[in-house]
Amino acid sequence: QTCALPILLEITELISDYADYIVVTQPKSDRSTPPEQIRNAFTDFTKPIDLVDEIPLALEHAYQVADPDDLIVVTGSLFTVAEAKQVIDNQSYNS
Repeated sequence: QTCALPILLEITELISDYADYIVVTQPKSDRSTPPEQIRNAFTDFTKPIDLVDEIPLALEHAYQVADPDDLIVVTGSLFTVAEAKQVIDNQSYNS
């Protein structure tokens, strides 16, 4: 099952207005939207978009490409946010 395209396009348009860099990933859920579909929904986004297979690796990648004063935002399903929170709670990201 995947996210309805109109909603996905609306969400990616909102994110595009604020993001300088996007990392797309997928939680450990059979019902999640394929990352490629999410990446392709950023139709007008001209800044970098990276596709990373797993949430822990995506978070690590985000920390590596972010400047010290950047804000990293995790958004998506409750599964995505819960998995990311678990990773963040169990690791220390120091610059």
